[in-house]
Amino acid sequence: MRVTKSEANSAFKFITKHSSNKKVIVEKDIIAAMQPVKGISTSEAEKYLRVIPAEPNASHVDKMASAFTFDRLLDVLDLPVIQTAEEISYDPVHEAFMLYTGGEDTLTLDRLLEVLRGYGGTVTEKDVELLLEVLDCDGDGVVGLEDFRVITHVTETDSPQKTE
Repeated sequence: MRVTKSEANSAFKFITKHSSNKKVIVEKDIIAAMQPVKGISTSEAEKYLRVIPAEPNASHVDKMASAFTFDRLLDVLDLPVIQTAEEISYDPVHEAFMLYTGGEDTLTLDRLLEVLRGYGGTVTEKDVELLLEVLDCDGDGVVGLEDFRVITHVTETDSPQKTE
């Protein structure tokens, strides 16, 4: 499974949204990004960062780095990967949907209120009702996984230029 440059850019922007340094992701950025959906500890955030390997000829210090740049993320995403059967069937949109819905089949008003307020938003129930109506792409009265797939689509025009 390959991640597009645009998808990587969207994730990078999301994680660094509240960071003072928008060019590097560190533990506190991952903790802040995940907090409204699923609180994680510093050690869990460190594990996420350490999953991204350094180049094979990198120094020991670089291999242990607890931060990464967008270019490094793109380089890692370009590496050939040996995948297990579970990884091959991995669906990142489904996983994100499950985080936002708390494991339910649909995104409810109460859950969306909880998530948005967790990000520091000051939204009313009426605001969220309107938002759910807009997010219901297929008009069936609920925001399900297929609606989520439509609203999470990112175009290639959102992608930044990789620096050389």
